[in-house]
Amino acid sequence: MCMSAQTSTRDGIVLLTPADAAQIANVSRDTVYREIARGALPAKRAARQLRIDPIDFGFYLRERGRG
Repeated sequence: MCMSAQTSTRDGIVLLTPADAAQIANVSRDTVYREIARGALPAKRAARQLRIDPIDFGFYLRERGRG
């Protein structure tokens, strides 16, 4: 997996970009942005860019798999 423009938290957790999340989930980047916009996928702003906590992303993927 190629991580683009890595951003880390104080705990050293590397946050995902929407492009990274899209690649992992095998969906388009637009789909990730839609999921963030509708509140299904939590994301944080780092400067002016969205970042996704990998733990939140894991929960999202598990919930999505149940649907």
